[in-house]
Amino acid sequence: MLLLRGLVLSSLVFTWQATQPSAETTPAVAIRDDHCGMYDSFSMFYVYVIESESTGSWYIGYSSDLRARVARHNANGNASTSGQGPWRLIYYEAYVEDKDARGREKFLKSGSGWKFLRKQMVHYLEGR
Repeated sequence: MLLLRGLVLSSLVFTWQATQPSAETTPAVAIRDDHCGMYDSFSMFYVYVIESESTGSWYIGYSSDLRARVARHNANGNASTSGQGPWRLIYYEAYVEDKDARGREKFLKSGSGWKFLRKQMVHYLEGR
């Protein structure tokens, strides 16, 4: 039995792609149930934190394609981050459900969320 972030997954084997997905593809995870050999593929939804290398400011966002989203930030494709780059991905969380990711993004943007991030990334912050 595998415990993953509060979810109990019984007899599941995680299979990850060996190659890096391109910016145009949506990352997916295939799960195989050992009892019946069936595969289920699903998209992941990401909540992320990027840091401006020029100003040190952080931006918290959500995307179903993390690589493409960070690339858009660096190409000034977002009004909130335009002109402050280059941006570097410093933290992310992956979710199976879109609503879970959006809820987590909302939390991380709150005062308690910022406090959580500072505590979660204490070693990163000490090394800056």
